[in-house]
Amino acid sequence: MHKQRIYWMDVTRTIAIILVLFIHSWDGVILSHHHIDNDLKQWVIYQAGHIIGRVGVPLFYFLSGSLVLTSIYDKDIIQFYKDKIPRFLYLTFVYFLVTNIFHLYLYRNDIHVYALIESLLYGNTLAAYQLWFMFSIIGLYLIAPFMSRMVKQLKDKELIILISLSLMLVNMPNLFYVLFGKNIFLSNIGWDFIGGDITYFLLGYLVYARGFLQSTSKAMLILFASSFFFSLLLIQYYLKVTGKMQGEGFTWYNSILIIMISFFIFTLLRQVKSPSDTSLMRKSMEYCSRSSFSVFLFHLIPMTLLFKVFDKINLEEHLKVLLISTMTYLLSLAYYRIISNSKVLKKILL
Repeated sequence: MHKQRIYWMDVTRTIAIILVLFIHSWDGVILSHHHIDNDLKQWVIYQAGHIIGRVGVPLFYFLSGSLVLTSIYDKDIIQFYKDKIPRFLYLTFVYFLVTNIFHLYLYRNDIHVYALIESLLYGNTLAAYQLWFMFSIIGLYLIAPFMSRMVKQLKDKELIILISLSLMLVNMPNLFYVLFGKNIFLSNIGWDFIGGDITYFLLGYLVYARGFLQSTSKAMLILFASSFFFSLLLIQYYLKVTGKMQGEGFTWYNSILIIMISFFIFTLLRQVKSPSDTSLMRKSMEYCSRSSFSVFLFHLIPMTLLFKVFDKINLEEHLKVLLISTMTYLLSLAYYRIISNSKVLKKILL
């Protein structure tokens, strides 16, 4: 029997994978073709697109927390590990090798499999940079059985306190450091506290299992998300004009503003109404949702090829992003269709 599909989760998962493809093509094209630091308009457009793209991975985290923490509190921990962890490790290894070998071959570099494996053992995924997420998910799945048992016993108020402490002790010090270049005492308190990606899991659980903010209007949720979005844009601008910008600034996934933007968007998507079971939209969302993990693992292979192809074509950069991300998605969906229809390929690659 097939598990009952939850439509708003299918929609959310589809949006998440599209945003992941978007940010990878956005950064790959814009950063390599535009001297955006010298053009304020282009810089603002780039930062806005980059922030929007950053929402994709948090949506995946929220969904995982929603489903995992609500379903494994009574499962045997060792059996849960056996069911999930070896498969994740295997797929990480396979797609690491395939993606990097393809990349090396495409750019006519020597292929040394031993060196690649050594790199992976040291945590460097090289051209398969999307696989950092797999390490994070493996870690979350290791702690998930214990978190599931704990949150089931917590009242809503207690769960909110736990999440608030995590944000205050782990994520707020990061904001302070980015803005002022100094650590605050909270970082010492939060050093051994839960935080990081676990917070995404807990927030997803809070929305799905406890109905948090379920009665909040869509307009208010959009307002909250927009407020944090523009606040982050202003912080990025402040870092730019003061010369304090390091790397990508405050837009990585440990940014409390990325967490908040993503959280309110996730809560908004929670309110998406389900169409009839036979509608084309529902069937399309279900297919895109089912394919999302495969698309995530595979997409850098066609995207890398498309980067090379479009590098020789004189097109406006934003049009290139649209074409590369769209074509990457279609090729990745075709890949999913091929392997999902073969028992052998499905077992090896999915």
